[in-house]
Amino acid sequence: MKLLATGVVTAALLVAGCAMSTRTMPPATELGASPGSLESLERGRMLIVTECSECHRIYWPQEYSSLIWPEALDDMGKRASLNEEQTRDIVAYYVAAARHAESGAAVQR
Repeated sequence: MKLLATGVVTAALLVAGCAMSTRTMPPATELGASPGSLESLERGRMLIVTECSECHRIYWPQEYSSLIWPEALDDMGKRASLNEEQTRDIVAYYVAAARHAESGAAVQR
């Protein structure tokens, strides 16, 4: 019974952590993206939450400039065994979100 309770608590914390992560990453619709790129940006955002966070903490877009993200993520995508499209979506999200932050746009989440 104790093992079951521990499993339930662990699962709840994981779900809460993922939910907290998605709330603090600005959605694609807040980034001023064109309609054609919204899907790519949203896929990138979800990959960050589901894939990147499995190995390390989520890096917030404003932690680095929009010029730094492409180079930093190119190597990381290869090490994480992401395909080219996944890496491209993650880079697109981070660049757009970093530009959004650089423009002084406040994200209220």
